[in-house]
Amino acid sequence: MTIRHNDIGGEGPSLADDVAAFLHSNETARWIERVRQAAGMPLTIHHVTDEQEHALVAAGPGCAACRHVTAMPGGRIACKGSRLPASLAAARRKRSVPFQCHMGFACLSAPVLPEVEPNLVLTLGPYCPAEAPHGLDEDVRKRLANLTGNAEPRLPFSLDDVRTAPASAMAALADWATASFQALWREHKARENHEASAHEANTPAPDAAPPVRRTRSMADLIREGGPLALALAAGDTKQARALFHDAITETEGGKKVRLPVRRGRALSLAGELLEGASRAGFDVERGWDRLTVCYEAIRAARNDAALVDSLMQFYKALRPPKKRAAREADKDPTYKALHDYVTPRLAEGVTLEEAARAIGQNPTAITHRLQRKFGLSFSQYVGRLRVQRAKELLRRTKLSVNEVAKRVGVNDPSNLGRLFRKFEGMSPQEYRLRRRRSE
Repeated sequence: MTIRHNDIGGEGPSLADDVAAFLHSNETARWIERVRQAAGMPLTIHHVTDEQEHALVAAGPGCAACRHVTAMPGGRIACKGSRLPASLAAARRKRSVPFQCHMGFACLSAPVLPEVEPNLVLTLGPYCPAEAPHGLDEDVRKRLANLTGNAEPRLPFSLDDVRTAPASAMAALADWATASFQALWREHKARENHEASAHEANTPAPDAAPPVRRTRSMADLIREGGPLALALAAGDTKQARALFHDAITETEGGKKVRLPVRRGRALSLAGELLEGASRAGFDVERGWDRLTVCYEAIRAARNDAALVDSLMQFYKALRPPKKRAAREADKDPTYKALHDYVTPRLAEGVTLEEAARAIGQNPTAITHRLQRKFGLSFSQYVGRLRVQRAKELLRRTKLSVNEVAKRVGVNDPSNLGRLFRKFEGMSPQEYRLRRRRSE
């Protein structure tokens, strides 16, 4: 990724210090790289005003056609001429706007922080709409001739690196990208506020409880052996539904989450699911088609159950090819058996040796599999399951925290508190209070 300032000319944009710092942060850099890889095309973030745009961030070297044209005299100005009206429209309407650039390619602009900095706009492209894949070469040659004044028999660059994508999939991608960026901004501000409060109270930040994340990244869930990854790997759809529900309704500051915000979180989670599936080698092209259907269902949803249904249907559609699925099952047939054995025995307690004997596996082999698949030891794995079961009891019953601890196999309630703080960033009492306020 490259960071650029004012490469269009004119005075630089007047951005709030916190927004400027956020754009240059490592978390934003990681987000941009994720979006660029998922889209398979360049992206830029501009600050736009009535007649000016200032490129703040650019990711990816761009396609060969863009590199060729922007190096020509007047090339950048021509690009701006087609991009700026769409960027202004996206900022004004607060939604993504597709447009055709001066070279005949399709592009898309979308506002990234409409409630904070309305004139901050993401542009994705160029790409070729799958609905009209023919004639691109001829159209680009004509546009290039208009720009140079000379008709050439062959293009001086290749179009092989211009991605072909359905227009509906691009709109879905833009929705995911902007929803996840806005969630990232909220996390950034929550972390800033927490650090400021800790400083004012003269409390060392490392000792304070970390802020609760509003939405969980699928990348983090998989990498950290998160509960959703465990539930999906075990085929535990009931637990997966509960976790999806938690992710889209999680409160911050005890405020009830409005439906539009819950929809945005669901959009972000769907994109994260697709990203995780892509890294796992699933059929991503098929996934984009399914993502569009999922987004339409999310937009139409009127309650949390419908939002969760949309996510579950999308997850079920993300399957590797049958041959690969069979190979994966052959490689590791033990995880579901382990999950099915341990989960109902949490209250009574279960050891690695007992579980290994019950499913006919060597304890060392189970340890290695859990480490490779989720990065967890057996005790950490059981701890995750206990916290998830405790969360369910705290949500659905009026049992005291002491009784909840006993029912999940934790004799000392303070140990349950430590597990909660480790995996959820809050105490069991705080979790119960937040869930009641969100309902």
